Amino acid sequence: MSVDGTALPTWLVVDVPGGELAVEVLGGTLMELGAKGMTPVGDRLVAAWSGKVTQGPLLAEIRRVVASLAEDGLLPDDRVEAKLVEDEDWVGRWRRSLGPIRAGERFLIIPPGVEADPDPGDRVLAIEPRMAFGTGEHATTRLALAGLETLPVAGARALDLGCGNGILSIAAALLGAKEIVAVDFEEESVEETAENAERHGVGDNVRVERADVLEWTPPEPPYDLLIANIYITPILAGLDRWLSWVKPGGFTVFTGVKQGAEEAELLAALDRMKMKVLRSEALDTWFCAVCELAGA
Repeated sequence: MSVDGTALPTWLVVDVPGGELAVEVLGGTLMELGAKGMTPVGDRLVAAWSGKVTQGPLLAEIRRVVASLAEDGLLPDDRVEAKLVEDEDWVGRWRRSLGPIRAGERFLIIPPGVEADPDPGDRVLAIEPRMAFGTGEHATTRLALAGLETLPVAGARALDLGCGNGILSIAAALLGAKEIVAVDFEEESVEETAENAERHGVGDNVRVERADVLEWTPPEPPYDLLIANIYITPILAGLDRWLSWVKPGGFTVFTGVKQGAEEAELLAALDRMKMKVLRSEALDTWFCAVCELAGA
């Protein structure tokens, strides 16, 4: 309880082996499983979920993944510990431990509460790093931001599929996009995107909708730019429909895809759709492709 007698937020805090190593080999998976934050502590990695999460299936999946990585020699052991903690600012403390995060040449993600000294010309994104693929420290976000700044975004109409906390929509607006429609199935993501867009002064440019990106149809296509920082399965399932919303000569940014087999699947699908890959890059086992849709 807090000093005034009100209940503090409860977090499920999970401790896994590996420290900094675990961030590289396990961090992405934990974020995909809904972790709200994580931080290395010595030779361990501590991650937190809302205490309202269904703990049994979550912990079973974490233990399965950790055991597999340990068996392959990628983690030092397979010990997983979990506890419920009452702490008003667990995520805030983790957030402040990140420091500023650079993405591409011009973007600097500065979590609230973190001191930073941006360079002249930096485009600052003051984002709460909470959502799985909407966080500045996640490689897919940095890949997408680096890709965005290579495109002629000024004046564009854009779609952001699986918007997370809206960081890519906001980045597009800061690069001069005049209209961005951001879509996510999670109510928390919709709320965060709207709040973050307002905080960055681009609320009038970003329209947020709650929907399944595989069932949704955008208002007033076609668009100049489509961004999808999402998993390979929905990308492959939605690719044909999504590209029908993009103008000939328009651009796409696809990430949320693992290097290796998923990368090959994505590139094959893009080739089938006659997409020209302008830029491809990998970071921390994740892959991103920036493409151009063939002209009419």
